Amino acid sequence: KGKLLYCSDEQHNATITALAWNSNNILASSDEDGVILLWTSDGNIFGAPLNEHDGIIGSLAWSTNNILASGDFEGVIILWNEEGDIISIMEPDPYNWNSDCVTWNNKQILATCYTRIIDFWREDGSKIAEIKKGKMKSKFRYIAWGSNQILASGQYDGTLKLWDVSLCITT
Repeated sequence: KGKLLYCSDEQHNATITALAWNSNNILASSDEDGVILLWTSDGNIFGAPLNEHDGIIGSLAWSTNNILASGDFEGVIILWNEEGDIISIMEPDPYNWNSDCVTWNNKQILATCYTRIIDFWREDGSKIAEIKKGKMKSKFRYIAWGSNQILASGQYDGTLKLWDVSLCITT
């Protein structure tokens, strides 16, 4: 059986949409109002709320260097340091919206998926490459890194695709 360790009196004012732990036991939580809170492992809020997103945050992911990536449903990706300072804001192009997923690989490359595009970024926010699928049958919903530069994508129609991205990204 699980044992409840802590229930905070402080909370989000809207539904929690994503959670992610980093290697220093800092928990990031996000909500439908576009707010991110950072928590210590004993349930205390760490720093001020991060309020830079205008829309619902759909995904959070920490790099092994403790850089937090947050993606909202407007397509905006923000990179934060562990103290909550912004490193970079990546705005979508006009045809990209709904950043469903952000995920880091072991070489500190961030992959983000949108409706029909997967973008690849460095930790400084510079874009490396993208996969555009044009008029694909189904939209990207989720992505996950495997080993050896293999990226899996899950589509809204239930399709799973594996991508060898070794030729389009370099570190």
